[in-house]
Amino acid sequence: MSSSVPWRRFAAAGIVIAGAGAIQLAGGLVELARLGATDNAAFARIERHVTERFDTMAATIESLAARLAARPAVIAGVHGGPNTAAALFDAVRAAPAGSDAAGAAVTVYDDAGAALAWTGRPSEIATERILGERTFFVAPGSLGLHLVYIEPLFDAFGGDSPQRRMGSVAAEVVLSPALGITGTAAGTFRLPTPIADVALRPAGREAAPIDSRPDGARGFELLSPQGEALLEASVAVSDMRMTRIRWRRAVTDLTLLFVALAVALGALAVLRRMPRRGTVRQVLVRSCLAAAGFGAAALLLHLASAPEPGRGRLFAPEAYTSALAPDILRSPADLLICAALAVALALVAVALLRFARPAARRLRRAPAGNRMVPFLLVHAAGGALLAIVTVGLLAVTRDAAATSTTDLLHTSLAPWDAGRVALLAALILAAVATVWTGVAALAAAGALWRHPRRQPAPLLGAVAAWAAPGAAAMLALRLPLLPGLVIASGTILAALSMSALRPRFRHASQATRTVATVLAFVLPALLLYPSLAHYADRAKRQLVEARYARQAARYPADLQRHLHRSLDQIDGLAELRTLTAAPPGLPRTDQAFAIWRQTDLAQLRLTSAVELYDATGSLISRFALNFPEYEDVPQRWVSAVCDWEIFGEAAPFGSEERRILHGERAICAPSPAAGAAPSTHGSGVVHLALDYQALPFISPQNPYVELLRERSDAPTAREAGRDVELVIYGWGLQPIFTSGPSPWIVDDELFARIYASREPFWTIRAKGGTRYNLYVVNNRAGIYALGYPAFGLFDHLVRLVEITAVAGLGCLLLLLFAVGLTPWTVGWRRFGRDLLRDIRTSYYRRLLLAFVAATVIPVLALALVIRLYLTAQLRADVETGAARTATVAQRVIEESFGLQQTGEEPAAIINDDLLVFISQVIDQDVNIFEGSRLLATSERDLFASGLLPTRTPAGVYDAIALNRLSGYVAEDAIGDLRYLVTGKPNRHRGPPALRAGRHRTHQQVKEGQ
Repeated sequence: MSSSVPWRRFAAAGIVIAGAGAIQLAGGLVELARLGATDNAAFARIERHVTERFDTMAATIESLAARLAARPAVIAGVHGGPNTAAALFDAVRAAPAGSDAAGAAVTVYDDAGAALAWTGRPSEIATERILGERTFFVAPGSLGLHLVYIEPLFDAFGGDSPQRRMGSVAAEVVLSPALGITGTAAGTFRLPTPIADVALRPAGREAAPIDSRPDGARGFELLSPQGEALLEASVAVSDMRMTRIRWRRAVTDLTLLFVALAVALGALAVLRRMPRRGTVRQVLVRSCLAAAGFGAAALLLHLASAPEPGRGRLFAPEAYTSALAPDILRSPADLLICAALAVALALVAVALLRFARPAARRLRRAPAGNRMVPFLLVHAAGGALLAIVTVGLLAVTRDAAATSTTDLLHTSLAPWDAGRVALLAALILAAVATVWTGVAALAAAGALWRHPRRQPAPLLGAVAAWAAPGAAAMLALRLPLLPGLVIASGTILAALSMSALRPRFRHASQATRTVATVLAFVLPALLLYPSLAHYADRAKRQLVEARYARQAARYPADLQRHLHRSLDQIDGLAELRTLTAAPPGLPRTDQAFAIWRQTDLAQLRLTSAVELYDATGSLISRFALNFPEYEDVPQRWVSAVCDWEIFGEAAPFGSEERRILHGERAICAPSPAAGAAPSTHGSGVVHLALDYQALPFISPQNPYVELLRERSDAPTAREAGRDVELVIYGWGLQPIFTSGPSPWIVDDELFARIYASREPFWTIRAKGGTRYNLYVVNNRAGIYALGYPAFGLFDHLVRLVEITAVAGLGCLLLLLFAVGLTPWTVGWRRFGRDLLRDIRTSYYRRLLLAFVAATVIPVLALALVIRLYLTAQLRADVETGAARTATVAQRVIEESFGLQQTGEEPAAIINDDLLVFISQVIDQDVNIFEGSRLLATSERDLFASGLLPTRTPAGVYDAIALNRLSGYVAEDAIGDLRYLVTGKPNRHRGPPALRAGRHRTHQQVKEGQ
């Protein structure tokens, strides 16, 4: 037998080496097939892939438009016969379905360039192109780069020769998705490929040559089927090389993962083969080998889990990076690896204890007389080790709660977040390691002494010696007593119960041992919860104190800083003087929006307005975000100073007054005459309102705001602060701003405490039957109250159940993993067979399993049915609420129109300012469409940037204008954002119009709840 052991070791080592070599060889072959041997080969693959993809898209939309143009229903619909409009819409809507062009947008135009029927999200096309010849072209926009094909539509049944042109069919597909309203429209678009991203820009645009880029980009052209160059594509050589480096790194990480698992399994085998009655040398050698194996496996996993972009939340530094050891604990994966290593080392300690107990029986002494002092010192040493691991667990929990961007009290697995679940699993494993390391230390200290059962004094002394170091450490380090007391008390109780449970466990069945193993994971998780709740609440309080409260109190000063920065950005625009040279006519939004989108006003979505005036003071262009103009007659504005003049005022803002900052200056040009004053071409005015709804931590009512906020703010947005509400009071105790449904009541006692000092403080206040932790700050401007719901007994019980389920499920997965990967390890080979035999041979166990199945399966089925029912009910409620909101907006618009009529001619009141006012009333955006075109909107920036098409949503037009329905509700999406679109007809005396609004979906409502 002894001669076979080296052979097995060499065989295992050979298997590991062969497996690692196979992974490297397979990775090299895949790299060669995917990337080629050189950069030239990689570039050729990219060019071939992009060209084939582009040609496929072009052929698809060309075939789609040609088939649609040949349909009789389309020709009849363009003719405008009776009851043909609905059939035309049906034909257009059905054309892309079930084909390769399922995501294409299609529009049918008449001979004047007016849209008759459409589907998808079409872009805005110039009339000259619509009525032009059969052609391909590209259309850049905020939603991405579109490939568009125009197919002329001829009357094949009219009998004319040549055939008369009736209109056009436009089919388009997104080439490169993009999203955003900031910046300019002349940006470069990115087309992702399996190797590297390709930069796209329309051909013929004046720019630097592609091959002159400093990173050595290589370029090629994308041609239409007619051979016309449409796009210039370029690929950076550095990107191709980085892809090769990342692939090799991924293969290396996979190899390290394989070797780490093999080393960990080998260490586990060494630990399982540890002789219970061997020599001290044998036991120490095997223990050191097992510990070194576990440490080597953890080191290999650490090397394989380096944080990189695109690896997911599990390896994301923004999800968690330790402040205690940032070079070691770089991500949730690193913390999980270290916690698993701690559990493995705890197993080594327990194995050592199994050997030490029989050997210590010969040395046991009764704690009597002069042996009482050594007795207490030995137990105090075990208590010191327990104090060390307990303090370490509290430090890790505090660090995870303070530095992670997730809510650790969100203990449910749904919705799935790999970073949050990994952090929770790591803390549970750390608690398991802490408890059972402490149990091993206390049991080792007690193994050297006899504890007479009829003498409680030694037992009480041992417990006191175990608890004293922990209590002293808690007081010295000023750690919370309750979390540390719970962990230490649970560990001491587990150590005291070991002497009674050990004999039973030794002779227990496999099923009993499995249940005990699960409990060994679940009980430490329950002991962890008080510290988890304490530090999570503490982290939320620090978030409110250090960030949210300061942002709210300093917001007026921050607005001044943003205004100065925006004015400097406007000064840097080279096209500023050309924007004031607009032809006479009604004011437009294009010029002002082109300025606004390139400033901090757009990036932060501040409540603001930009206005441009000509040299005579007439308004040329105005763009406003949630800043309506309440004056019926446009004001005139003439500035004589070429530098910015900034002033503030309290101006009416609807039914209330708001503080508004203004910046104005003349748009000047240097005079050609020497020494002459500069000439004035017009004026520019910027308005900025104090609107606390634009604070970054306030949940926006508009569903687009979270999608449009700057991506650089995403890592700092904390899930733990989503339920924080803000109420701002004036010193007259009237609420100025409320982010939640209602404010807290400021009674005399609370106001006296506020008035007595400028020092902020925490208190507890109730609102709507819910208790809130309230943080109150005040300054000369007002009183700022920030609160979040306080957990009650039921909330804690729910989270205890959830954390128990997570710990139990994780333990079962570890058992299945161990059984599946270590069938050759001593003890695990018969695990499944013994467990099955225990169940088969015991009537009571079978009865218990049948009872559990008969109880749990119906409950799970009922829970699934209830979940589906509640989801459907919630969706129906959300849709009903959206329809009700649309009805309210419809009535407000029609009543406002009726009240402001003069004689028989309607007043021109349908504009953006009116809809901004209505959207602030109903907390949803509102759009008015006249026929197929946008008439007015409360979110002009979304349409002016091209993020939303100015075309009426096809479903709204089809349901209301064609089918004469009283309302319309459907779900739509932009990127990852899903929202509800509602529509209502406007039955006023003006032209027929449609009202459409966008609302949050039931999924967003559920996440908010």
